[in-house]
Amino acid sequence: MQTGITFDNPWALALIPVVVVFIILTGRNLKFKSVIRKRMITALRIMLMLCLVIALSSPNIKSTLNQTATIFVADVSDSLRRSRGRIQEFIQDSLGYISDRDITGVISFADEAAVVKMPDKANNGNLSLNTKIKTGGTNIEKALTLAQSVMPENAAKRLVLLTDGRETSGNAEEKAKKLSRLGYTVDVVAFEESIGDEVQMEELSVPKQVNAGERFDISLKIKSTANTNAVIRLYQNRTLAQEKSVELYDGDNLFVFTDTAEETGMITYTAEVVADSDTVIQNNQLSGFTQVLDKPKILLVERGNSGENLVRYIDGYAQITRVKPEEVPVTMQEIIKYDAFVLTDINYEWLNEDFVVLLEQAVKHNGKGLLVTGGENSYAPGGYKGTLLETVLPVNMDINEKEEKPNLGLVLVIDKSSSMSGGEYGITKLDLAKEAAIRTVEVLEDTDWLGVIAFDETVQWVIKTEQLTDKKKATDLIGSIRPGGGTQIIPPLNEAWKNLREKDTKLKHIILLTDGHAEQYGYDRVIRNINSDGITLSTVAVGEEADAMLLKALARGGNGRFYKTDEFSDIPSILVKETFLAGQKYLQNRSFYPELVSSSGILKGIEEIPPLDGYVATSIKSTASMIFKSDTDDPVLAVWQYGLGRTAAWTSDIQGTWTSQWSIWHDAPVFWGNLISWLIQKNMNTEYSVDTTVKDGKGIITVTFENEIPQNDTLEGILVSPDGTTSDIKLHIKKPGVYEGETDKISPGAYIINLKFTGDEDGGNISAGFVMPYSDEYRVLRDTGNFLEKIAKAGGGRVITAPEQVFKGNVQNTGGTKNITNPFLIMSLLLLLLDIAARKLNVSPGRIREFYGRKIAPAAAEVAGNLIIRTKNMKPVLKTNNNGDSSESSENIDTGISAAAAEADKQGKIKKEPERKLAPEEIDHITALLTRRKKWK
Repeated sequence: MQTGITFDNPWALALIPVVVVFIILTGRNLKFKSVIRKRMITALRIMLMLCLVIALSSPNIKSTLNQTATIFVADVSDSLRRSRGRIQEFIQDSLGYISDRDITGVISFADEAAVVKMPDKANNGNLSLNTKIKTGGTNIEKALTLAQSVMPENAAKRLVLLTDGRETSGNAEEKAKKLSRLGYTVDVVAFEESIGDEVQMEELSVPKQVNAGERFDISLKIKSTANTNAVIRLYQNRTLAQEKSVELYDGDNLFVFTDTAEETGMITYTAEVVADSDTVIQNNQLSGFTQVLDKPKILLVERGNSGENLVRYIDGYAQITRVKPEEVPVTMQEIIKYDAFVLTDINYEWLNEDFVVLLEQAVKHNGKGLLVTGGENSYAPGGYKGTLLETVLPVNMDINEKEEKPNLGLVLVIDKSSSMSGGEYGITKLDLAKEAAIRTVEVLEDTDWLGVIAFDETVQWVIKTEQLTDKKKATDLIGSIRPGGGTQIIPPLNEAWKNLREKDTKLKHIILLTDGHAEQYGYDRVIRNINSDGITLSTVAVGEEADAMLLKALARGGNGRFYKTDEFSDIPSILVKETFLAGQKYLQNRSFYPELVSSSGILKGIEEIPPLDGYVATSIKSTASMIFKSDTDDPVLAVWQYGLGRTAAWTSDIQGTWTSQWSIWHDAPVFWGNLISWLIQKNMNTEYSVDTTVKDGKGIITVTFENEIPQNDTLEGILVSPDGTTSDIKLHIKKPGVYEGETDKISPGAYIINLKFTGDEDGGNISAGFVMPYSDEYRVLRDTGNFLEKIAKAGGGRVITAPEQVFKGNVQNTGGTKNITNPFLIMSLLLLLLDIAARKLNVSPGRIREFYGRKIAPAAAEVAGNLIIRTKNMKPVLKTNNNGDSSESSENIDTGISAAAAEADKQGKIKKEPERKLAPEEIDHITALLTRRKKWK
């Protein structure tokens, strides 16, 4: 074993020269007379600071290990049940390449892990991987953790993972990263089970929520490795609902079942495939669930019966309330009751302003839906530009000029007779006519021409027909019109014709607005003149006194449109609409097939669509989605998310004017039902949300309350299993408004949860569900090679393909490391105490000698005196050398000792003691000492 020293903070060592120099310089200023004492204190301080600096650098003693411990971690789960022999053989062959430095162990695992052989040097011959553990899953993380717990400390650490990588629980990749940081090397041996003909249920897709009466799709994805015949069975709440005999082809196979939600509540579905050729049957079944809600409530705003076709399409699917524009609700309490709103060819002027404001808020903040359908009265012709309706819709009222549009020459012929001074609520009919003219100015383009005639018995040119370059000036002039006398129509019509015929505009149009009777004859000539110059004439009859028959005939003769209104407030919207129609920019009357731009669930179950005969031109907003477009790229169907809600713009109509083919289209109920379903988002609940997940074979349920927080610490409920049995379940409070709980380990299938809670007022029930799929252990038709490479990379190892490679790979030989910071801190403390003692205590070498001298002298004299007394009683000893000469006798020795004793006696340092007889062993010992002394001399 080789050792070395490492430092966690090596930069601290750079302080050593600084500290040493500082201590030496400051040591010169120590106020002690003794130089030795100064040097001793300086040395102590240098050693003290060196210990502190080394402790700051956090030193470690590191050793390189001479042994390598290799633990084989073998997968024995069901997905490798036919490969266990190959795994065992691989381990046995690998053991044939071990060296004296290797120790080995074996662990087998599946959903659990067990030790087959503890790490040691013994080679036990044939090893059996069969252990009594659950094999229905694969938890690699648990197996690696067990291997870590039995790994010897005094060896380099290698783990060899033998698996197919079909992990069903745990996080093997993260565990491998942690082991690598701890000095382990994780190698991987990939094993793949040989698969014959296999049919595997890949996916079952069921909508999470549907509405009662709604038709919806249940889709299946089945993967097969061979062409084979099979039967697919669909169970609803454990009862066989549908069955299909199908042919499966090599690869992915898609199938769709259609069902209708009859009753509200939770419904479970289980799909099963039984094939003629199959290997693993545990992967042939999947489950799902859906929540059937009450029929959505729709508020349909219509004039006349403009929404009749839509009602016919979705009546069985939704609860529809039909109202006129003047009957719309104007409080949030009334509006909030509805899930979606539909405006069928509705002019903005017909709607209550409060309703529009509340509608925008309901969509944005409460998740409601809005659908607007087209026609002559909606979108730009309906006055939507610059309103909240334009804000909330996915289209703009401005149009993209893809080609030069014809400019319009327009003359407004407005009745200013005395009868026009009448009105309601303090607003005269003439005021509304002027307001209508001003709005007309706003919608005209700068390239258009405008003229305004005010008439009674005379003709007044308010604005001579000219190009509209100054809209403010035109508005001010219109506002100057004042009421006058009687009513004559022919003179102002002639003036309008004469003036307009001379203008160079592509389109020329006159709008006549009056509330009374006028000449009964003489119109033929003016109509002929108008027609001969390509000018069109539309008329507006205001009030009951207007000559509707005459005005209708004039409009027919002038190839225009006739309007009659008893609602004076409709005058502005009529003129704006007529201006749009006359300009021929917005109403696109032609037949075409809508082109699909982007796929959507709105088209679920639809294969082809019929042609349309027209639409209202708009432009798509940048963040909206266009589902259908026209042959000139204008939006036909556009959708987007507005706040929490959704809105859709259908620019064609629904009455049948432009949708005659759609009215008899067999998929029309499906299309409109899908569109309404998309709008209402399956009745999204804003009071609470339920999140269900599956982890490690358990269901985890989290309920989050948005507003009203229950008073309970726990939510109690019932868990309904796929077989219909029930068990109790509890969700515990995690934080205010959030509850979480989990089930025990459960078998595959769809589970329904019913919870109860008590709120500030009444509380309520929560229904939810989750699906436990079959274990990934049986998802055999998937590639796990990339996953195994990730584990090897995370563990700092490699993918091994042969037994001889196991013990040849490099291993992290990090050895053992021991931090030795504490010993240096202890030495620093001791040196600090010595430094304090050296400075505070008056200790010098002389005092030490004096101290020890006082203690040693009496003791030495006493010992010498005892020796003299003892030697007097001893006989002389004569020792002969090798030459035969005799050495000095003990007598001479005695003389020397006696002299020393006599000197001591003179000083009074010898204490007289009575003689005592020495023991024989004492005499022998003293004689030996004297002999050695003689030799030393």
